[in-house]
Formats: sequence, structure tokens, C-alpha cells
Amino acid sequence: MKNFVSIIVPVFNSKKYILQTLESIENQTFKNYEIIIVDDCSTDGSYELIKKLKKKNKRIRLYKTKKNSGTVAEPRNLGIKKARGNLVCFNDSDDIWKKDKLEIQVKKVKNKKTIITTAADYFSKKSRSSIIMNYFRRLIQIYIFKKINTKGYHWMFLYNPIIVSSVLIFKKDLYKITFDNDINTREDLDMWIRLKKKGYNFLFINKILVSIRRRDKSLSSNVDKELITIIKSLGNVYFKINSFQKTNFFLIGIIIKFLTTFLRKNIKLITSYFKYTSITLVILLFLIFYSPIFWYIGSPLLHKDKFYNDEKIENVVVLSGHGSTSYYNITYQYRYKDIKNIVDNYQSIENIFILGRLQEIPEQKIIESLLINDGVEPNKINIIYDDYQSTASNIKNIYKIIKEKNINKLVFVTSPYHSKRSYLLLKQYSDVEAKFWKGYDWPQKNKFFEYSKNKKIIIYEHISIIYNRLKKNIK
Repeated sequence: MKNFVSIIVPVFNSKKYILQTLESIENQTFKNYEIIIVDDCSTDGSYELIKKLKKKNKRIRLYKTKKNSGTVAEPRNLGIKKARGNLVCFNDSDDIWKKDKLEIQVKKVKNKKTIITTAADYFSKKSRSSIIMNYFRRLIQIYIFKKINTKGYHWMFLYNPIIVSSVLIFKKDLYKITFDNDINTREDLDMWIRLKKKGYNFLFINKILVSIRRRDKSLSSNVDKELITIIKSLGNVYFKINSFQKTNFFLIGIIIKFLTTFLRKNIKLITSYFKYTSITLVILLFLIFYSPIFWYIGSPLLHKDKFYNDEKIENVVVLSGHGSTSYYNITYQYRYKDIKNIVDNYQSIENIFILGRLQEIPEQKIIESLLINDGVEPNKINIIYDDYQSTASNIKNIYKIIKEKNINKLVFVTSPYHSKRSYLLLKQYSDVEAKFWKGYDWPQKNKFFEYSKNKKIIIYEHISIIYNRLKKNIK
């Protein structure tokens, strides 16, 4: 049997749009169809206009309801009764079909318990839905259709992926199941749920074959009214099913409707905020990663003293293991170079106290081995294996050791960004004179567009100083 399609077009006050809608139907590459137009007592001259068109187009069959029904359900049901085709399509009076819409769908007709539907885009007088939005909507449709076909109708409470103007269905499937006249504007959801409960599946064609018009004064353009109508309709459909096993899906569906309505109402404001937030974020990221701002933030953490060539340096304390926020630390290499620099320039060194992280191979031992290899006398090197995990405790331990050796003057060597905290902690011991050596890895000011370094350690040191002040380790 050759497929014959009855295209049902309900009309109410669509004089401005009906010509374009009918033109999109007449341009179909598939030609075996009839057009059943049901006017729901229009008051703008739609019926009279279509009556004239009917004289020129023999495919058109025109009917009129006895009185305005206030819903598209009744005109659609009347159209189904009058349909002669074995297949039925619906097209709202302001929607537009792509020219190959019917041809593509009819080729997919196989299983008589399958409802064939397609993707769509949306347009208004001012704009058309973006490529990104269309793509995102189609992803959701694919996902929801899969869930509906495999899990059940309740997934339609979360999102109704079926666009009425894209549906193709066998007429015989609609003999007993019709659109419910009591459910306003979302009567289609009730129809699809009842068909799914009868064992029908949905075949989704992932191609935009329909364009849905958003009228300026249509229900869908009045988001507040639409939200109330959707909630009322969902409630009517849900209670009509008389099964409360999937209440969570119904409730989540309501929440989703609230959220989408909020987004639609505030899209301009959200877009504006997003725009300025994005610009602010880009500027902020640039300042953080490619400007000298962190160099300026870190500068107060740097403390060094001036040394003279004829100065007598006898005692050096090296606190290694700082200057990195990771466990695997290589800053001990810089501390070794600092000591070597001091030893090479000042021959008066008597004691070198070395603290470091107690890893698999303690940093103190590595530095000691390197110094001995450079000719430093082993008896001058004092390794301190106590690691108290905090700078305050380590400095307290250092103070105890040097006082036992009657030392009250020393040179302190540590990571540059750790120098200020160490200096502030050492200041608590007024009977010790400590001078700070400018480290080998002393930071240089970076230029704009040059990658900024040491960000983590700078933040860490600032927080540590605040913490020590709160603990009263620093005055």
C-alpha cells in the first residue's frame, strides 16, 4: 500500500502566518498528501483567507469548529476524524517545514507501533535559535528518547522531547487515543504518555526538519503564564495516570520548569553578568599569570641584609626545604649554592648548622656531602635532624642549639619568600643578632605577558605569617 499522509493544521487567528506555513507544505518533495485545516472560530479573517486558498489548492480540506474550544486538542481531534490517509502529521499554523521533512519521515515508516519525530529549531521576528542551542537541545532529545524507549514514560515529566509539528504516526493508532480536550496547551504530553503505556516507541530523526515560530503574543512568549500552565498541565497528566510510583520524576520535572523559566526571564541579565564576569575573569587570570602583580604581592615577604667584604662571618644557619609547596623539593640545591657562596667569600666560617626535610635521603646529608666534596671541613658542619614541621618550632630549636654553644651572632640562609617569616620569628630572641643572606634564587620582577612564578608559595607565606601572628609567635 502506498503511504498517504493527512496533514492536520489547527488554526486560530493565524492570518499573518498561515500562507508561509502552507507554502512550506506545498514545497514538500513528498507529494502524496492532503491538508486538513480546522479553524477554531478565528476572528482575524483566517477562515476567509483559507477558504480562498482552498479554491486554488485541491489538496486543502477546510473545516470549522462550532465554537472556539480554547485548545488545539479539539481541532486536532476533528482533523484526525476527517483524515483519509493511513499516516497523520500535525503542523501548527505558524510553524515551517523543511522541504524534505515528509520524504525523510515516510522512508522511516516500518513498525506500526512507532511514532516518528524530528529535531527543530526556533525563530521569532527578531532572532533564530543559535547553532549551539540547537545542538544542545538535540543532545537532550537523544538522551531523553533513549530513556523513554528503554525505561518508561516517566522520563517525559523531566523533559518532553516531542515536537508536535514534527510527528508522523499511523492514523489507526489514533482511533481510540485522542488529544484530551480538558488539558490546556500541554495536551500532547498526555497523548504521548498514553501511547507509550500502550507499547509505542519513538523514533527520533536527529535532523532539523521543522522551524517553530515563537509569536510575540503567544503563550510561549509569556513565560510567567506558560509556567503556571505547564505546572497545571503536568499535574493534570500526572494525576490522570493514577500511578504514584514515579513521584520523584514529576517533582524534579516541576523544579526543572521553574529553573528554565527563571533562565528565560533573566537571560539578558544573566548574559550581561556572564559577559562582564568573563571579561573580569580574563583580566584577573592575566593579572595572576602574566603580570608582575604577584611579584609586588610577594615583595613584602623578602628580607635580606647588606654584607661587606671585610665582614667576619663565623656561624651560618641554613634552613632548607622551604620555598616549595610540594613534598618533592629541590630548593636544597639553591641553599647549597648559598653556603658555597658564603664559604668562598668569607674564610672565617666556624660553624654551619643545616636543617632540612627528612625525606628518603635527608636534605641535610645531601648538602653536607656536596660541601665536603667542595673542601669544607666536616667538623664545621652541624646537621640538625630534628624537623618540627613548623618554622616557629625549628627556629626555637635552632635558638636552643646556638645558645648551648654560646653563639649570639649568625647568618641565616633560607628560601627568599621564607625569609620574612624567619626574620620575624627570630626577632623574638633579642639576644641573637641575625643577618639574612640574599638567596641564590632571589626572585626577579617579571614583565607583562611574562609568566608569573612563585604564586603558591607567596600565598602560603602570607597565610603562615597571619597564622603565626594569631598564635602570638610573631608580635
